[in-house]
Amino acid sequence: MDQLFAMRAFVGAVKLRNLGQAAEQLGVSRTLVSRQIQALEQSLNANLMIRTTRSLTLTAAGERYFLFCEEMLAEIDEMDAQMRADSQEVSGELPVLCPKWMAAPIAHLLAEFVKVHPEIQPRLMLENLPLTAYEFLSKGCEVSLNMRKIPDSRIIARKIFHLPYVLCASPEFLDGITLPASPGQLKDLPGLVQSTYPQWMFTRGAEKERILPRPAFSANSYIALRSAALAGIGLTAIPEPLVRDDIFTGRLVPVEMPGWGCESQAVYLSSAPGKTSPVRAQLFSKFAAAWFQKNPM
Repeated sequence: MDQLFAMRAFVGAVKLRNLGQAAEQLGVSRTLVSRQIQALEQSLNANLMIRTTRSLTLTAAGERYFLFCEEMLAEIDEMDAQMRADSQEVSGELPVLCPKWMAAPIAHLLAEFVKVHPEIQPRLMLENLPLTAYEFLSKGCEVSLNMRKIPDSRIIARKIFHLPYVLCASPEFLDGITLPASPGQLKDLPGLVQSTYPQWMFTRGAEKERILPRPAFSANSYIALRSAALAGIGLTAIPEPLVRDDIFTGRLVPVEMPGWGCESQAVYLSSAPGKTSPVRAQLFSKFAAAWFQKNPM
């Protein structure tokens, strides 16, 4: 028995004083309505109505239960309507979660978004890389930027750009080592490792290789890994935009291996689960995808 449907069948039958009309209103057969009401009575161990071929009369228990069902269903319908209205809301607060190191470009993105949609107020929350791709939900965020594809059809995940990575170290560190010629040789060198995503990935044409570096230092923040690299204690595979200025000024040096390069990572914008996400989240997702096409990192 579908409890909620049975309650709707019961209330409909009472209001219309006719099982057939209640069935027509619900878009089902008269037989199904009759069976649902009978199942409801059996579950309650009470007779709710006396039915004849010409009339339908409530019992005392049926009158009490009818008032309860009518009030309960009205509250459910009101909440459903409110939730549907909220999902179509194009104003209000938009909580966004993203990694700390992406604060500058995402703040720029959000500023441009507000110019187009001034009725929406973004609230940016900065975190280190989350342990799970679902973490943004528990923090009350409607959208998040992450580098993990979410294997759950309930969550809407949209790939918005590819993030380039670079293998680099300080000049001081590189002066004291033999430069690696292939990814496999990196296992013998001290690595600065992202603790929540410890693999380094490299490509050479269609060939791919993943290694687990020997961590001399690990952190769940790329900002901390950049600082450790500048301090000269190891090699790191890190988002290239974060160290672009360091490489330009010579504070860090890219480590090149013949034919090999760091594999770029897809960045996803994820929104809350449900058949429909709030319109403001949908608007931001589309805007972000278009913005990153024009402003690649």
